[in-house]
Amino acid sequence: MYIENVHFKNFVNLISTEKIHLNPGLNLESVAETLNISANYLSQIINKNTGKTFCEIIGNLRVEEIKEMLSNSQYEKYTLLSIGLEAGFNSKSVFYRTFKKFTSMTPSEYKENCDHKQF
Repeated sequence: MYIENVHFKNFVNLISTEKIHLNPGLNLESVAETLNISANYLSQIINKNTGKTFCEIIGNLRVEEIKEMLSNSQYEKYTLLSIGLEAGFNSKSVFYRTFKKFTSMTPSEYKENCDHKQF
């Protein structure tokens, strides 16, 4: 087993158990510090194990959170922006751009599609 696999497993564990991706202040450096490795090394092992960048992984996780929230009646009174903020985005523009990148739809278009599927 490669040493980087241990660090990658620890990174995945932070995501799955602590949901670090919901933290709007999250960055590569803070995660690397938590794991006691350099940011450059963390970036390398993420890329090696997933073929994606740290930002792509976090952005995708946040979009998946938003999709779950949009299909959950508990969040029906939330605005799209507040859902984006709950999922860890810290600005409307980054939220909308990232959401569209991963779904090919704006959050509004996605929500409209979800609403139609429920009936």
